[in-house]
Amino acid sequence: MQPIPPVNTKTNHAIGNRTAIATDVLSGEVNLGAYPHRYLVLVAYRHIGGMPSLLAAVEWLEAQSWELVNLYPDDNSHRAVVRRRPAPTPPVQR
Repeated sequence: MQPIPPVNTKTNHAIGNRTAIATDVLSGEVNLGAYPHRYLVLVAYRHIGGMPSLLAAVEWLEAQSWELVNLYPDDNSHRAVVRRRPAPTPPVQR
């Protein structure tokens, strides 16, 4: 059995507020394996990466079984709502 990595402050923030900074997701500072919810809001501020970092985080999460629900561009920040894809259900044996 693999040990569970400790939950850091940025992961705790993501769990409690259901938001994460896109650059923190890309740098691995947020452990979404510990994230218990299905939906998450990613935030990218214009002065910290902006839309390119937001889209990079969305693309990275798509490879981790998340999917983009919606994008919300704004003057100061951009947001993306993503959801974790449910695990596929095995076929019924007859």
